[in-house]
Amino acid sequence: MRKVLALDYGEKRVGVAVGWRGVVETRPVLCLSGRKLTAALLKLCWEEEIGLILVGVSEGKMAEKSKRFAKRLESIIKLPVQMIDETLTTQQAKRIKKKGPVDSVAAALMLEDFFFRKEGR
Repeated sequence: MRKVLALDYGEKRVGVAVGWRGVVETRPVLCLSGRKLTAALLKLCWEEEIGLILVGVSEGKMAEKSKRFAKRLESIIKLPVQMIDETLTTQQAKRIKKKGPVDSVAAALMLEDFFFRKEGR
């Protein structure tokens, strides 16, 4: 089964996590930022054999930015992109990881939620 890539999209960084169906296990991969973001994601999708990309969407102006990012990503990477609610994942991630960027932890939490709902738990 192909893996799922979750992205916690932000203006400064993008948190990344990878997981797979049937195994409710996720792992934070890295935090990305800058111009080479799309190229790095394309490479990661190839290396990890990604079959689906999840992009977290919150509320307000970041929601529109996340949706534009997801649409652009889908047209470039040519993989299905699905939006997922990321409400409160950053706050949750901050309780888990006390120091440093929490973006990839937030992405892992979104991925766990996706698998949890998919399995009907």
